[in-house]
This record gives sequence, C-alpha cells and structure tokens, in this order.
Amino acid sequence: MPPKRAIGVVAPLLPLEDPARFAADLDRACSRVILDHYLIGDGSKQGARTKRRGLPGLLEREGFGAWTRLESLDRFAETCRRVLGEERVGISREGFCSVGAG
Repeated sequence: MPPKRAIGVVAPLLPLEDPARFAADLDRACSRVILDHYLIGDGSKQGARTKRRGLPGLLEREGFGAWTRLESLDRFAETCRRVLGEERVGISREGFCSVGAG
C-alpha cells in the first residue's frame, strides 16, 4: 500500500512566480493543503506581529505589494480549489482545525 501523502501547509503565503504550477506540485505531494496569510494567521490582530518584523515593507520595496493583501490568498485559494478540489483546501484556523475531522 502506498504511504499516505502529507498535509501541506503554505504559511505564510509568500509571492509565487507560477501559482498554478505550485498548486499542481501540492496536488501531487499532499492529501490536503492549508493556506494562511499573515493578516489572518500570525496570532495577532491583523498581522501586527508580522508588520512589526517588517515583512510587508520588504515585500512592497521588492515589488510584491500585492502579496501583502488578502486578495493574494483568495486568488491562490481559488487556484488550489480548481487543481486539488474544494474539499482538499483549508484556510487558516478553520483549515488547521479541520485536520483529522471527517
């Protein structure tokens, strides 16, 4: 019997050159995927801890400002759902809490 595939966690979501290819790689490697963004998953209100550490400013300076907004998570989550299927993609806390359920 083949080994169970791992649960993939993409946290924090950082800039991706080819989101569709990355989703396909996750599909081959993982039974489920959990996606997270520092704005909802760094354990503080609206990503305050990550902001204090300077990640958003660094991303902005390097031309990846779009990845500092939740829309980047939403777009990548939709790509993952198309590739992996809705039931294999979880988001942030709810995604982590659903591991082992059902």
